[in-house]
Amino acid sequence: MTVNRRLRTAAAASALATLLASEAAGADAATVLRPSTREAWYMGGLGPAFAVTGCGRGGCARLRGFGSQLNLHNEAGWHLSGGGTGPGIGGAVDLSFFHGYFRFTPGFRFSWDIPVVDEYAIYVTPSAQAGFSIVDAGPQGFFNTQFSTAARVVINDRASVFFQPFNMDLNANGDGMFIGWNVLVGGGLTF
Repeated sequence: MTVNRRLRTAAAASALATLLASEAAGADAATVLRPSTREAWYMGGLGPAFAVTGCGRGGCARLRGFGSQLNLHNEAGWHLSGGGTGPGIGGAVDLSFFHGYFRFTPGFRFSWDIPVVDEYAIYVTPSAQAGFSIVDAGPQGFFNTQFSTAARVVINDRASVFFQPFNMDLNANGDGMFIGWNVLVGGGLTF
């Protein structure tokens, strides 16, 4: 299954769950899932992150001991369009905990909320982030870039839920680099 197909499936599942909840509450689905008009957002999420490979002066290796992490994600931003869709800028902070290590990763983020269906607040959101990452092993500092895609649903033009199955996490410094893969689920507010 391709990433695009997975995103559409995740967006459809989120929309279906929201529609069922709104029907059960007696609300009109078209009202509950109306397109977002609020330009600012805050979102938080959590999920697993995996260090895939690392390279240093001695070559590259698969990072088995570095392995999986718990990733806590926070982000806030503003749509440049003045509404709830289109390009947006903001900042994000990831905190990762793994095998006795801690990683702090703040960065500037650019994203684009693309409506899947014009009548509903169901979006596919690709994004790119640039910042730095500090790992307490040493400690060591890295230049960090991230590229991700998420499925997002805005409920009542106020709350949102998201699923981010793809986030490539690239970290490099003068001594080497490592690549990670993150998966997130979370929610937030629009204002």
